[in-house]
Amino acid sequence: MLEKYDVYEWVDEVPVGAKVIDTKWMLKEKREKDANDPKRFTARLTARGFTQRPGIDFGDTYAPVCQEESWQVFICLALTCNMVIGQFDIEGAFLNGPLEEVLFVKDQHATGN
Repeated sequence: MLEKYDVYEWVDEVPVGAKVIDTKWMLKEKREKDANDPKRFTARLTARGFTQRPGIDFGDTYAPVCQEESWQVFICLALTCNMVIGQFDIEGAFLNGPLEEVLFVKDQHATGN
């Protein structure tokens, strides 16, 4: 997905004074659907953004979330008004966020890092 939307480029050297965000692999065992199913695992490379400092490395952060009670009110309202509720997923939605900053992320497999 990252390559498809051309959201990054490889650099050989990081500019002097630029902060490099470290990464970490998150590994997780998936739940078995059936007792006879083989074990399945997921792996995700994540940026360790907690190493950034507010006002220095970034301006602000925003992650839209909804509390469980809000969903309950929404569903009750839709049922009361005889509305149809639909759900969809936008593939690669996280790639659409505009960034003004230039970010450098460390490659876990780079030699010498």
